[in-house]
Amino acid sequence: MRHEGTINIVDEQTTVDELRAAVHQFVAARNWQQHHTPKNLAMSIAIEAAEIMEHFQWLTVEQSAALVSDTNSLFWQLACA
Repeated sequence: MRHEGTINIVDEQTTVDELRAAVHQFVAARNWQQHHTPKNLAMSIAIEAAEIMEHFQWLTVEQSAALVSDTNSLFWQLACA
């Protein structure tokens, strides 16, 4: 689902400052600042990390290395999580 103000940045030239600005714009468009407390942000990071770990949970070392080496597959799986 795309929201008004959504920014699509998928390239190799985007700087960290540009990403920060895009995230700031994304958050502002949804009025999420009110929810960005240290507790909520820490919990959200842990939850998102768990979703990424789920993709690797039952893989062998070789399978996980293959998944990471195939960045298109990895990005697709993470985007669909």
